[in-house]
Amino acid sequence: MAKETRIIKSQESRRDIRNTESLNVRPFTSPFLPPVTRIKDQEPGQCVKTGMREDVTPHLDERTLILLATLEFATSSNLSMITKAQDATIANLLEGMRRDKLADRTWLPDEKAQSGQWIYFLSTRGAKVVSNLLNEKVYRPRIDERVSLLLYHRTAISQAVAGLAAGLGDRRLELCRVGRRLRSTMKNSSLKGIYFPDAYLAFTIQTTEEEFVRHLFLEVDRGTERRSQLKSKFHALNSYYLQDHQRLFHTNRLVVAITVPSRHRCRTISEIVRETKSRVRALVALQSKVSKEDQALASWTDCITGKRRHLLETPQGPSKGDLR
Repeated sequence: MAKETRIIKSQESRRDIRNTESLNVRPFTSPFLPPVTRIKDQEPGQCVKTGMREDVTPHLDERTLILLATLEFATSSNLSMITKAQDATIANLLEGMRRDKLADRTWLPDEKAQSGQWIYFLSTRGAKVVSNLLNEKVYRPRIDERVSLLLYHRTAISQAVAGLAAGLGDRRLELCRVGRRLRSTMKNSSLKGIYFPDAYLAFTIQTTEEEFVRHLFLEVDRGTERRSQLKSKFHALNSYYLQDHQRLFHTNRLVVAITVPSRHRCRTISEIVRETKSRVRALVALQSKVSKEDQALASWTDCITGKRRHLLETPQGPSKGDLR
C-alpha cells in the first residue's frame, strides 16, 4: 500500500509541470528536443533553411533556434554544450542563421576589456519561426536588453542554465524558462515586480519506486548587490513561496539554487539565508563549477546545514533536511 501511494503521488507531481493552466504554456517534453510541430508549408522532415552545411545533424538548426528562444542570449559554447555538437558545427550553423536573418549577435567585451565574445540572439524573423515551431509567441530581445550592462548578468544566467541543462540531459529536463517567457509564466503572481527568479527549471528524478518532478529557481549572483539588497530578495522569496507558489505551480516543492563568483560570497549568501529564515531550501555553488556540465549537478552546498548536495538526490523521508 505504501508503494502504491508513492506511485500515485509521483503521477500527481508529474501533472504539476504539465498543467497548462498553471504554467500558461503548451505541454512540451523539453525545450531542447526537436519539436513535433513543423514550420508551415514545409515538407515532412525538411529542416529550417539556415545555410547550414551538409555535416550538420538533422534538426540541429531547429534545436538551436529553440535554445536561443529559451536562453534569449547565448554564446556558441553554451549551445554546443547543450546540443553536444562540435563547436565548429555550431559556429557554422550560427553564421548560416545570421545570413538567413534568423539570428543576430552583439560583441560583449569582458569586464577587464582585454577580450570578449559574441552573444547570439533571435532576430525578428527568427522569433517568428520559433513562434511557429512552439505554437507560442516568442519575441526578439529588446534593444535595451542587448546593449546595457545587464547583458553581463544575462550571459552569466545562460552559462549556468547551459551547465545545468547539459548535466540533466533531455530526458530529465521537463521545462526551462528564462526572461520574458518566465515572466509570462509567472504573470499572475501577486508579487510580480517584487520577486522574480533568474531562471526556472523543472526536471524529473527517477527512483526504483517512483518518479517525481523537482522545481528549481536559479539565482545568478555576480557579487554586485549589497547585503541589504540580498536580505530584501530573500524576504521577497519567502513571501512569494507562502502566497503564490502553490497557486501558480500546484506544488509546494521548490529549491532555490544560487551561483556566486567566490567562496567568500558563498559564506555571505549562506549567512543571509539563515538570517532571513528562508522557507525555501537554498543551495549555493560557484558559478565557475555550475557552468561546467560534469560539475553542474554535484557542486552545491546547503546554506543552512553546510552539507554538500546533489540536485538529483532523492528525499529519504520527512526530514526538513531533504531536498523536496
